[in-house]
Amino acid sequence: MLVLHLLLLFGSTHTYAVFLAYVLAIYCVDNSNTQARNTAKIINSCIHHFVLCLMENPQTSMLWDAPCISRLCRLSLAQCQSFDMCQYNTRWRKSTKVISWHCGHELDLQRKCQGRNGMCSLTHKPHIVLTGPSNVPGMLWTSLAQVYPDALARKLANKLIDASYAGRRTFLGSPVSKRLK
Repeated sequence: MLVLHLLLLFGSTHTYAVFLAYVLAIYCVDNSNTQARNTAKIINSCIHHFVLCLMENPQTSMLWDAPCISRLCRLSLAQCQSFDMCQYNTRWRKSTKVISWHCGHELDLQRKCQGRNGMCSLTHKPHIVLTGPSNVPGMLWTSLAQVYPDALARKLANKLIDASYAGRRTFLGSPVSKRLK
């Protein structure tokens, strides 16, 4: 996005701006690849030590295509769940994917919006498009959409607790004691 802004600001005829945009694009890709590799290392460690773990990202994220991540997603113990955030009481659809390891089939997050023409099947209201500034001063819609809705956060936490009890595992290295209300 920054690259596009630079090209619009300076124009594609300015050699310096094009070169700067190219350098920034390489930096952003390198940084994303490093983050993907580090995430894969952490997940690998969790898998090796039988620790419950999961990873969430937008359904269309390029992260899922990173070789180090897609390799982990193809493991037989990996469970994939897809859902739309609007089904957990947000105003935006935001199709999301969660991959879990050592959690069994307990997550049960599959909730897809069946609405048409931008209308939510849960609320019957139009979805908010995640572009531009939100109604919260200084916040973009994409920033607001990063926060888990309460219903989803509670469901994820309780499912991980249940999976921990079922497998007599620990979550993040300490025994789990009770469900969240």
